[in-house]
Amino acid sequence: MRHIVRHEDWATVDLDTTARHVLVRQDWLYVWSFGKKGHRWTPEEKHSFHREVDRTIWAHWSQRMRIRARVNLATPRLPNDALRWHLAGLDLTLSFDVRQVVVGGQWKVFVAQEDPHIEEKPRARVDFGPKEIHLYSTDLLVQRARRFTGDTPKEGFSVHAHEFGHAIGNSDDEYQESSEFFQDTDSVMNIGQQLRPRHLELVCRTLAKMVKGCTFVAHQRPPL
Repeated sequence: MRHIVRHEDWATVDLDTTARHVLVRQDWLYVWSFGKKGHRWTPEEKHSFHREVDRTIWAHWSQRMRIRARVNLATPRLPNDALRWHLAGLDLTLSFDVRQVVVGGQWKVFVAQEDPHIEEKPRARVDFGPKEIHLYSTDLLVQRARRFTGDTPKEGFSVHAHEFGHAIGNSDDEYQESSEFFQDTDSVMNIGQQLRPRHLELVCRTLAKMVKGCTFVAHQRPPL
């Protein structure tokens, strides 16, 4: 089994060339706090929160797309030519993992304990530059999302899945009217749950750095 691993400041990308699988893992260092009407986190609540975040991200992002390797014929002969030709035309499976760490970490994740009964909930955000994620205990609640007042709401929107999309390089909030994908309300980066190939551009660019002479393109997983 051969693994090619690249450590980026936003994630670690592991390409298993034998299993034909790509694992994207982020290490999160949590900073726990309590809001104006919240309470201090118990160890059980901290464990439960991370477990739910990890489960939700896996459910929304893992095994939903494939990544196809394509050989760039214009690239001169390289030391890894056998590898790029081995991967050529293959569909790679893809999964995502969020790991809690106690030191270091690629992301510092601030989580505030908030009163679940408040009507106006605070909004989560990702600051990609400093690698900071801001979440709230109320993000675990079932969400009904809408783009604007009077818009038809969508059930099942996941704050964690959406914000994770920002953490893997998607700067566009597609629910904003200025977005070219404003009408794609099924998109996880809008108010829906579905992935699009455009959401994996940074992953594909990273893989291209790992296997010279190859480009990588995301596409929808074929139905079972």
